[in-house]
Amino acid sequence: MLGVRAGSLSEGNWLSRLPAPSLTQVVTVAGLLVLFVLLAFQVRQGATEYLDDSVQTQVRAVASRGMYRLGRTLSSLGRVEVELPALIVGAVLLARAGRPRVAAALVFLPLATIGVEIVFKQLLLVPTGEVSAILGAPLGALPGRLLALLIAVPEAGFPSGHMARGTFLLGLLIGWVHLQRSPLLRLAGTLGPLLLLSLMAFTRVLLNNEHTLAEVVGGMLLGLAALAAFPIIAHSRPSG
Repeated sequence: MLGVRAGSLSEGNWLSRLPAPSLTQVVTVAGLLVLFVLLAFQVRQGATEYLDDSVQTQVRAVASRGMYRLGRTLSSLGRVEVELPALIVGAVLLARAGRPRVAAALVFLPLATIGVEIVFKQLLLVPTGEVSAILGAPLGALPGRLLALLIAVPEAGFPSGHMARGTFLLGLLIGWVHLQRSPLLRLAGTLGPLLLLSLMAFTRVLLNNEHTLAEVVGGMLLGLAALAAFPIIAHSRPSG
């Protein structure tokens, strides 16, 4: 089974047709990350609260009970504990097929989004004055003060990790589908993931204590940045 799957990922297929890294790709990644940081700043300032509350009210007004059940299912499937083992299995298959850079990108980029997610959720709501006090503290007291601050300050919901990873993985699926010959497959393989991503975004806002619109959009921006970075990391250098 592993041999068959690995063979299907060998040279001459879609993996070997990844676009070569370009300045446009680098600018795209940088631009998406800038938008992500700007949105995070707006969330920190409370500038998105009115829109977030309005959208959440409208979403809950039109949602059925089935949407709540779907949201809980998608929430379970989108957990790191579920997705990360699947990514590792995929990376092993790619590495066995002689695609180590693609395998590395498949694991590294989701891990990078998780790292960014953790940093922003832990530090986004930290008061500026507290940060200044910590930076001015003696070196020996720095770990204790930082830990106390992280315990005292509530964790932010920005960005949505589910949306970041979902955007990245479903974006890769759409990219693969678009290299297939069948127009019907390309159409179904594009609309299906987009519908699933839309349902994921809808239910993240719908479920209690999950995410606001800004947090969902932030997750999507982070996932799009990882997706745009995928060809840069995964592209094989020409031999010779």
